[in-house]
Amino acid sequence: KWSAHNLLLRSEEFDNASWTKGAGASVSANTVTAPDGTLTGDSLVASGSPGSVYQTAVGLTPATIHTASAYVKYSNVQWVRFMYYDGGGNQCRVWVDVQNGVLGTGNSAGTGTFTSAAIIPAGSGWYRISVTGTQPAVNGLVQFQPVTADASTTSAAGTVYLWGAQLNYGSTATAYLPTTSA
Repeated sequence: KWSAHNLLLRSEEFDNASWTKGAGASVSANTVTAPDGTLTGDSLVASGSPGSVYQTAVGLTPATIHTASAYVKYSNVQWVRFMYYDGGGNQCRVWVDVQNGVLGTGNSAGTGTFTSAAIIPAGSGWYRISVTGTQPAVNGLVQFQPVTADASTTSAAGTVYLWGAQLNYGSTATAYLPTTSA
């Protein structure tokens, strides 16, 4: 059995170099009050495609079930595509309506296997979202992309708030465990 831990670094610092910004994306740090009451929520601003932010976790066990989770909040972009994948076409992903707090489409691509997704209200307009599944590589990416609609891959221009990203082994999101550089 695996002990609970977060496989991502800088879980509350999306402006950090641990998080790669796609073309057309920028992150502003500490712009909104986070679910824990601190001013540590970040703004992901998308102005072009792909307008995403992602982090690669290394040294994973391929084809093992993982759950990616994070807190998201609506600013002015309704839909977010949230993925756990191998950096290519092997994906498990879910679209989330962050304005209304509902899940959209959840599915797999390539040899990724989508198992489940969840959205849980966390107060003050925040939701903890998660996607569970497998992908075939030792490196797994967790990605956020503001998009135009459910099941769309077209980037939406605008802002969404992020905080508390996590990747853990297992079929459910464990209690959030903040990380810094280790």
